[in-house]
Amino acid sequence: MFIDAIIDSHVRVPSSTGTGERYLEFIIAGALQQLILVDGHPRCAYQVTLQVTQSPRNDNVNGKVAQAQVKLASVPALLHAAMLALLAASVPLKEIATCVVVATPGEALRQEPIGNPPAVVMREAKSLHLLGFASNGGLLLAESEGECTLEEWARGYLLSWTEEENPDHNNGPNMGQLLRTLVKAKTALEAYW
Repeated sequence: MFIDAIIDSHVRVPSSTGTGERYLEFIIAGALQQLILVDGHPRCAYQVTLQVTQSPRNDNVNGKVAQAQVKLASVPALLHAAMLALLAASVPLKEIATCVVVATPGEALRQEPIGNPPAVVMREAKSLHLLGFASNGGLLLAESEGECTLEEWARGYLLSWTEEENPDHNNGPNMGQLLRTLVKAKTALEAYW
């Protein structure tokens, strides 16, 4: 007997990696399990299928997408797409989430962590960290690849939290602010009758 709703995620990437896809699905499903109100909807199944249609030109190495980039760099886009799809489908959520990739540069580069790094920096980075935050500011995801010290990880954590909360320091669009705006607009539209 099912007690909670089931979350099923499928990820399709241009260069099929098999276990890499399963790893991405595991990360996305785990995050969504914490965000969707699964206990209030027994015997329901939420199936989220995400497809990566293209990747930036400069992240190909010998015709194949670098494995570290497939695993971690695509998760923010996948999670943000899943959040937007769930909001559009009016799926009841506990909270919303955003995430960012942080690179700890190698010895040849500067020592400060880099948020939302370009593919070139990711290839040469000593370590990559995927950090996701729920709308209440709590840590939702923490995945790392490579070697780093606890101090380097802590600096990456602080940078990622700053990137999510402060749009002045963000290299791209502030997804947290965008999702909050969409939730307010969707709530106002649904309540207007």
